[in-house]
Amino acid sequence: MIGDGALTGGLAYEGMNNAGRAKSRLIVVLNDNKMSISKNVGAVARHLAKIRAKPFYFKMKDTVADVLLATPYIGPKIHKALFNSKSAIKNTLYHSTIFEELGFAYLGPADGHNVEEMVQLFERAKAIKRPALVHVMTIKGKGYTYAEQNPNIYHGVSQFDILTGNTKSACEGETFSQVFGDSLCELAQKDERICAITAAMTAGTGLKKFRRRFHDRFFDVGIAEEHAVIFACGLARNGMLPVVAVYSTFLQRSYDQIIHDAALQNLKVVFAIDHAGLVGADGETHQGLFDVAFLNTVPGVTIFNPANTEELCRDLVHAMYEYPGPCVVRYPNDCEKPYPSDFMPSGGSYDLYGDAGADVLIVTYGRLFNYAAAARNVIAQNGVSVSVLKLEKIKPIDEPCYEAAAKSRNVFFFEEGMLSGGLGEHFGINLYEKGFIGKYRAFGIDNEFVPQGKVGQLLSIYKLDTRGMTETVLKECKK
Repeated sequence: MIGDGALTGGLAYEGMNNAGRAKSRLIVVLNDNKMSISKNVGAVARHLAKIRAKPFYFKMKDTVADVLLATPYIGPKIHKALFNSKSAIKNTLYHSTIFEELGFAYLGPADGHNVEEMVQLFERAKAIKRPALVHVMTIKGKGYTYAEQNPNIYHGVSQFDILTGNTKSACEGETFSQVFGDSLCELAQKDERICAITAAMTAGTGLKKFRRRFHDRFFDVGIAEEHAVIFACGLARNGMLPVVAVYSTFLQRSYDQIIHDAALQNLKVVFAIDHAGLVGADGETHQGLFDVAFLNTVPGVTIFNPANTEELCRDLVHAMYEYPGPCVVRYPNDCEKPYPSDFMPSGGSYDLYGDAGADVLIVTYGRLFNYAAAARNVIAQNGVSVSVLKLEKIKPIDEPCYEAAAKSRNVFFFEEGMLSGGLGEHFGINLYEKGFIGKYRAFGIDNEFVPQGKVGQLLSIYKLDTRGMTETVLKECKK
């Protein structure tokens, strides 16, 4: 089973190229609903549209074959002659499909909501003694009017009123994604080099306004993250300032291109990593928990992780104009939370909330800062002096951050990501190498895949919320 959106990814063709040589029976079902997360784009989508628009050739071929095979004596011979010369006939009536060129018998297109038609088609596919592709047309959201009319909105949806179709927002105010999109538009208005690239995630990454206002500088490459990075590198090489907007979990597909094409050539490509950290309802496949760990291994990459939308806008400017090579700005699929009233951010790459040299220092970044700040107040009520070091630029980490941490006897690092290879591990190693003699502990996701669940619930389970941090620090201090 593969969707027409996923068919824009190169791996699908690698598999079909390999399978097309086989003599064994393999049935590939292409579920064609004209959608990825957003509406499909590109040459593959146009090719499928042609097939959908002109199915008469395939129906005519079947009819002619049935008639000839049923005609005694001469019929089968004519059928064989026509079959041997079908390439010429198809080029006259209709161009061959790419699937047939790859060695697949093509069946369809068929109505995927017609059970009788589907049964007949699958019976036929089973009888073919070579790989077959069954092209099925479906309607995304079939059976629910609001979903049929707005398939992109209902691709991944939170709670909604089933009678009205109105979604219930998980947060109040603008999301990080919306602010990113608005900020990018403002920058693009002033700088004609700025362009945006996404991989079938226009709405999800907040780029709808950018697409509308700067259509000639907007590129949706389909579900092809590897190509998105390569394309961005080509644009950067030719003087453009490309921004690749992508979900954290999908950036993993581009690890090779980030290393060999962006970082190794030190090209100015900005990665806007959305859905960073825990994403909750989207499920375990979409948790954005790995990008910090794998990007930490890539030389020359600078990473920012803002804790609020003001920092997001500022970091976007830093990434574009003030740091060389590939730069990353990562943020959650969430709305910002207000800072504590007594916290005054400096506007720099890090901030210390509390006094330097407190007995306990909590180090964290991103949206976990607000939980850590609240935990600080609770811990202080238990007679423990505690401060919080908030990192905003997390790669490379500025030297004063280590100097601040070295002044405390107990350092706790909380991270909304993988412990193995994560920032907490990296920070601890460097801290000890610089002569730290206190106790250091890092907490995050330890060697497991995080299941689906609400973000608040998941933060609680992994003790990354206020209560979890408070209990962890007090427990360790008692030891």
